[in-house]
Amino acid sequence: MNGFPRTWQVLSGVLALLALTIGWLAWSRVRTSGTAEALLRHAPANAQIFAFLDVALMRQTGVLERIAGARGVEEQDYTRFVEQSGFDYRKHLDAVVMAKRGDAQYAVIAGRFDGARLQRYAVANAGRCTADYCYVPGTRPVSFAPIREGLYAFASGTGDARELLTAHAPGVRGEFLGAPVWAAGLGPEEIPLLGQLSGAQTLSLWLTPRLPAAVELQFSLEMKDPLSATKTARDLGTLARAGDLAKYLSGAQVTAEGHRVSGRLPVPLELLESLVNGTRTR
Repeated sequence: MNGFPRTWQVLSGVLALLALTIGWLAWSRVRTSGTAEALLRHAPANAQIFAFLDVALMRQTGVLERIAGARGVEEQDYTRFVEQSGFDYRKHLDAVVMAKRGDAQYAVIAGRFDGARLQRYAVANAGRCTADYCYVPGTRPVSFAPIREGLYAFASGTGDARELLTAHAPGVRGEFLGAPVWAAGLGPEEIPLLGQLSGAQTLSLWLTPRLPAAVELQFSLEMKDPLSATKTARDLGTLARAGDLAKYLSGAQVTAEGHRVSGRLPVPLELLESLVNGTRTR
């Protein structure tokens, strides 16, 4: 079932690239927070990493098309997946919470689904379906099942979609829940830079608009001890005042409190657009 890994790649890419382009968006904080919490109630509470995307907002504001590129450039496997399953993230995906626990990956997806076509696609790709639950074997097995109307559970690797069918208290909380894009629990594997910061453990990132000319990137970094937190805050503050990026980072605020380093970084659209253009030309 090649379409599903491709979908994971698309979602991961959107998460990374949205951070470069969402600065000029306005959104309803209450709506986004409620959507994220509703989906989180089905994500594994013991996952190490969580991420959220408000894709409907991206579509409404034109950002999704900007990030995804022109139609017709998708990989052949993904094009075939869309044709057979009837699910195209450009039109049918509204919001997604992604979670990772070891080798297991999960997605709770809000959108519009054709359950019968999804099942036919699974069976056509050596999978099997029992009632509404489908399992497709492979190097990274994939499973999926509806949670309710407009909400589906997907899993790959060692995960199983049936783990997501029962609601529970969200496994992660924080002020970032009000943002349309955020990630929590990131480590050195996801952010290699953390491996260069002595004592760095996990990182949470989220975005807040500062219209009309910037987006504010906020972060919370958990450190091994207060000493390493103090040193990291000082080093990051120095970086914001010197070097090639100093003119862009002059408004950065970095503080240490206990084991945690917190920061607020206003990022001008000039820098975001140059990064986006650089990404496209690689």
